[in-house]
Amino acid sequence: MIQFVSTENYQFPYENVLDEYPDLNIVVCLLRHEATDDFRKGLYESVVKRLAGVTAIDRLIIDDITEAVNLDKVDEVFDHVVNRLGVPRQNIIFINGGEERRNYVLPYPTFYHVDSFRLEGYSKETVVPWHARTNLLISLCRRPNWFRVALTEELIKRNLLEHSIVSCGSDKAAIDDGWIELFVTPELQHYFPMTVDGFISREDEYTSNGTEFTNAYVNIVSETSHDTRPNGSMLLHDWIMKMRQGANVNRRAPDGLHHWERLFVTEKTIKPFAMRQIPIFNTVKHHVKFLRTLGLDLFDDVIDQSYDNIDDPLQRVQAVAVQAEIAYKRGLEYFRNIPNIETRLEHNVDCIRRQRKVKMHEAEQQLREFLNHGNGTI
Repeated sequence: MIQFVSTENYQFPYENVLDEYPDLNIVVCLLRHEATDDFRKGLYESVVKRLAGVTAIDRLIIDDITEAVNLDKVDEVFDHVVNRLGVPRQNIIFINGGEERRNYVLPYPTFYHVDSFRLEGYSKETVVPWHARTNLLISLCRRPNWFRVALTEELIKRNLLEHSIVSCGSDKAAIDDGWIELFVTPELQHYFPMTVDGFISREDEYTSNGTEFTNAYVNIVSETSHDTRPNGSMLLHDWIMKMRQGANVNRRAPDGLHHWERLFVTEKTIKPFAMRQIPIFNTVKHHVKFLRTLGLDLFDDVIDQSYDNIDDPLQRVQAVAVQAEIAYKRGLEYFRNIPNIETRLEHNVDCIRRQRKVKMHEAEQQLREFLNHGNGTI
């Protein structure tokens, strides 16, 4: 029997696997849109509260397949469920979108889907043809995290905007939260927020698949994950003190210091492949290394991807900007004349499609292993 514990109606994609175990009392606790804020505040309280009236739990699945919650927070949730509800730890699994695999953490390939509703506008027939493109770079940053602002500042300072499509801080939810004062160098603040098609919501971004975004050769991807901003807590403290000393005592604090810190492949990583572009990644260390294991062509003859090995996050952002500048200065004709480029681009699209099937199979097999342990009902 499957019991679904959630605050919203959701058809979970692995229900067919759960149906194979009718003798088990399987409880699925969905976290979906609550994870980002509540994991910082103690999401375990929310989980425990929702499970309080549930009895006879043979297997507990905590489901957050669209996020990559820091694993120490996952441990906190597990500890509370074990200690307060008496569910054995080996009978709990956390399904998430992060790439790290552990006995109790199952990576789910939520975003490995070039034909999903978020990417369906980009097909070989609808993207701007390679030889007809008129922009060198694209860098879209709706939510203004510190690392996205830092990268965008570098694009400005290096004079890389004329033949580029660039946004930063176009999030409707961030208009009044003070991120410009917190993150942007004073002499550059007049550039921000930068928008391409106005301010958009998170929901708008999901379906904003205009083919005009394919009118660029290199896609600088600022992923959902990055390292903690050095001195970030001190910067936030100073901003709060400044607000308290002025007339903005109740102004909402910027959210851009908070983000996941794990290797996390979202639709942002998949987009440059679906859009038939050459990627550069502004994210955690070894993101590119992981993508290589999937068989993707990372265009090492065009982009020096060694920034992927840099430990210091500020230095890594700088190194990403250097590669963006090098690519920009190569000019349009350079990109138009890369040999076999369309074959290489289509290889990547096919590779993502294959990897989705492989990873889906791996996830379902790992889920079966979890459900099978102990030979049935506990």
